[in-house]
Amino acid sequence: MVRDMLGDPHKTAPGHAPHSPAGVGLGLSPVSRASVVDRAFAALRARILSGAFAPGSHLPTEATLTEALGVSRSTVREALNRLASARLIHIQHSGPKTVLDYRVHAGLEVVPALISDPDVPVDPNLVRAITEMRSVLAPDAARLAARRRTDPQAKQVFTAAEAVDPMADLDALAAESMAFWMTVVRASQNLAYQLAFNSLRVTYVATAGPFRRLIADELRARDRYLEVAQAIARGDAEAAETAARALVRLGDVPILAA
Repeated sequence: MVRDMLGDPHKTAPGHAPHSPAGVGLGLSPVSRASVVDRAFAALRARILSGAFAPGSHLPTEATLTEALGVSRSTVREALNRLASARLIHIQHSGPKTVLDYRVHAGLEVVPALISDPDVPVDPNLVRAITEMRSVLAPDAARLAARRRTDPQAKQVFTAAEAVDPMADLDALAAESMAFWMTVVRASQNLAYQLAFNSLRVTYVATAGPFRRLIADELRARDRYLEVAQAIARGDAEAAETAARALVRLGDVPILAA
């Protein structure tokens, strides 16, 4: 019955037997042999995040996915296990694979895909949400860093602030800014903030071009970085929080206005 709904068959990658055209009806196509598991995982993840495979629905069988993607069944199983680890599907032993609502079950690790995957429509509300999260996390991380940092950490933060070169190009400035915030978040000694920062950093790298242009004023504000670092060094939590909020606001305003 599935085959009756499908069009002409696609060719598979070398080494695979010709497969049925199951991918046509599923919105999937054969993947290349390079990084085959990664590509199969990404293809399925995109269908879930875009809503093509709706929450509560059952994924097609392993056999159907194998044909649709033009890969081996072991590859499909590994991709499915990764989806389950990302809490995008629930695998019932000897039963169906159920799609989960990523808004309810997934973590920050899906944010880069939601932002940068060309097969997932970008939700403007997500860009706003990430910006709002950054505007909350950065000042509070600076506040905690001022309270908790060790002397070596305070020195690392100050060194990172001094390294910001307003005359550098945006790529170099972005790297310097990320290095600065990494030292601040580490000095906060808040593991949850560190893990959240890791996800935001991946998202930032994935969308580097647009974000760098929008936050150019923030990236070049070396004096503001130094203000944050100096407040952290002297243990002034309130001043560190205020200075950090002023710094990230330089980037938040143009992002939210875009």
